[in-house]
Amino acid sequence: MDAPSISSGALDAAAGRRLGRKGERELRALTEALMAAVRQARCAVLASSVCASKSSDAAGLVMSLAQLPPAEEAMRSAAGAASLSSLMVRVAEVLADMSAAVGEAAEHAMSTAVAVAEMERQAAVVKELAAQADLPHVSPHLPGSP
Repeated sequence: MDAPSISSGALDAAAGRRLGRKGERELRALTEALMAAVRQARCAVLASSVCASKSSDAAGLVMSLAQLPPAEEAMRSAAGAASLSSLMVRVAEVLADMSAAVGEAAEHAMSTAVAVAEMERQAAVVKELAAQADLPHVSPHLPGSP
């Protein structure tokens, strides 16, 4: 992925100097780190929406369970042994699904944090290179500006 030329021009103008090849390479790496962080964040958001959906399933089951009497024998007689058994199987499935969804969301959140940390590290490298650049910038204006 190439850093857009306007990014290089903007950085040159902000620093008041020309960045050079190493700076261009580091700016490309910063752009790539930024895109990776955005992709990871998008995955984390999608994973959290799956968690919300699983929570909704669980809430529906809780409402079903809340309508049953609290004593085991009363539950069996009110719902029937087969229905109660299938309800408990469904509860176990929903809990397993929720556990998997939360685990996946946590992994995506951690990946996002790692990607953001890399982006911040790369931004510091670009900032340092911009501060050290010693070639004067030709124009004080951004490319395409009047």
